[in-house]
Amino acid sequence: MYITNRQNNAVSWNMHVWEAAWDGNNVWDTKGTPTGDGVNFQLPDAPDPRKLQFKYHSADPVTGQSWEADDFTRRLFLKSPSEVWTFESSPRVLYQNPFPAGVVFKPGDRLTFHAKRVPGRATLCLESLRFQCPTSLFWRVGAQRQHIHLPFDPGGVDDHRLQSETDAPPAANNQATVWEPDASNRVWRPCDGAALWLKSGQCDVRSTQLALTPVKLEVLYSASLPTPPQMALQDLVEKGPAFPLLCSATRPYEGSPRFKVATYSVPIYAGASYAVASQQNVELPAIQRPFPADPSAPEVVSRFALGAGDWIDAFPTIAPIPLSIKSQPVSSFTRGLTAQVSIGNGPAYATVPAALQPDGTWQATLEVALDTTTAIDLLPAVGAEPKPYAWIDTSRYFTPTASTPRLHTTEGVYGVCARAATQFADPPDRTALMKAAFGAPSWTLESSPRGRCRTAPRCSMVKSTLSFTRRTRSAPR
Repeated sequence: MYITNRQNNAVSWNMHVWEAAWDGNNVWDTKGTPTGDGVNFQLPDAPDPRKLQFKYHSADPVTGQSWEADDFTRRLFLKSPSEVWTFESSPRVLYQNPFPAGVVFKPGDRLTFHAKRVPGRATLCLESLRFQCPTSLFWRVGAQRQHIHLPFDPGGVDDHRLQSETDAPPAANNQATVWEPDASNRVWRPCDGAALWLKSGQCDVRSTQLALTPVKLEVLYSASLPTPPQMALQDLVEKGPAFPLLCSATRPYEGSPRFKVATYSVPIYAGASYAVASQQNVELPAIQRPFPADPSAPEVVSRFALGAGDWIDAFPTIAPIPLSIKSQPVSSFTRGLTAQVSIGNGPAYATVPAALQPDGTWQATLEVALDTTTAIDLLPAVGAEPKPYAWIDTSRYFTPTASTPRLHTTEGVYGVCARAATQFADPPDRTALMKAAFGAPSWTLESSPRGRCRTAPRCSMVKSTLSFTRRTRSAPR
């Protein structure tokens, strides 16, 4: 996917992209290619590009490196747009050519901005900011009016900020005016037309009237939870307090008594960027999901399983899969063992006892959600499973499928395998293994006075540098 950014081409531009995920963040840096009065960027491939965030930084031979403020961090609203346009000093994202053929504005034409006011505000204002122009032009309207008429200026109206003045006592320096954050900077372009609608706090410029649209949300969650999960809606541009969502109904999941389904009605403004996330630590950490699942079809139900990050068309099938557990010679399982199962990083939905077999292994049959991220935790009856580091995540993550015959794992080894039990052996060539995993090393030797000891005339400190590739969605953990 290509993104075109309309900005100053006197400097070189780069795009910094990242995807926040509960199991590790992905980061990319992409160099821009100048084209006309814009810059083109190649966005990294992602199953759902709405989970990506990006902003720009520039390199000027005189002033050096310059990063955009976090206020201008951008997100995509559509899953597969045909084209994407962004603008300097605004987080607004357009999905059509800003200057379509045949759309022309002449001096004297009027732009009408319909502003949806924040309750309790007394006055609305609109400020026109021109690129690299220190003069700000203001148009003010009374408290009883909700629209503003502007004469079109062929000099270019670049940024529009909706201003709210409060009835509160004057702030510092006798200034009572309260401005929106820079994250609300708006860009008008001819493709937007002459009749426009704005909402305070959002950077979008719309050509249709604002109206709240209810979207149905369904969440599959563990029946062991005493109440349905508390969900919240976050405006990704306004970045204000999250709006709590009330569960309207619950029902048992017909696929398994271990789960229930909670239903929510989520009111949103179509075309704005939102996310839903769980509250009260039912996910650790909470997963932020772009909402709705399909922005082009808000009438379609959005569904996900608590603990897994992806939207799904239908809730998963629950099927039994046997698990074989190999213990260590000195084992923490001697007093008994259970296996706790959860979806992703969500709450446990089952705790299954494991049975000791004549060959010394432990066996348990787990009910798992197919094609869904699943986690297993082994719980000894006494003590805890040994781990090499105090901070390590001891959950075993995998995605079972209908063709998974059985699973294997080993005490103290925090992974699972569907092919066979764990086999421990030295690799034929450790150097070749390290090079394959991390790349060729570069070695330097540095003398260190602190390295000298009584039993050796001289010791050297060895410093090694290993190149590596950042983990991506397709790379193993």
